[in-house]
Amino acid sequence: MDQNTSESSLTLKLEHQAEAILKDRERRSDYTLTLIESYQKPVFVGKINYPGLCKNTENVNSTYEKMCETFINALGGEYDLVKHWQGADGPALIVVLKKSDLEWKRKCVQIEESHPHGRIWDLDVYSLESIPLSREDLGLGHRSCLVCSDSAKVCTALKKHSIQKIIRRIDSIIET
Repeated sequence: MDQNTSESSLTLKLEHQAEAILKDRERRSDYTLTLIESYQKPVFVGKINYPGLCKNTENVNSTYEKMCETFINALGGEYDLVKHWQGADGPALIVVLKKSDLEWKRKCVQIEESHPHGRIWDLDVYSLESIPLSREDLGLGHRSCLVCSDSAKVCTALKKHSIQKIIRRIDSIIET
């Protein structure tokens, strides 16, 4: 196989994986919206912030298990449904909540800020209007970047850090 064929094959695999991730996100979003409509209650979706096309690594699965344990314990039985979602975008915990969306978003922020792995967890609460609540909805500022402590949104938008550097930082958090 010549180099051009090999590069072309790799490009197709990467494009296929990127497309699979986008389709998985869309399916998970549709499922979340269906739950909100069916239960008429807020829904929690917890994922791991892990960049790149490989979202199902041993480290991701390890911290996902810790996230699930932490959040399920915090719920104290205050839920109607728990679903473990597995797909190309990595694992996700989806929970139909019994309490107010703002109350759970506050709890999610507390978990993100207090747990050693919380910084790499993406803990979203969707309102009955199917809108994910933000830290700003609670009067809080943006999350800081894992690498440099500037605003994570700004660093992401500017692609300030390489994916490899971010992955190394995330893996170091998981492994400690």
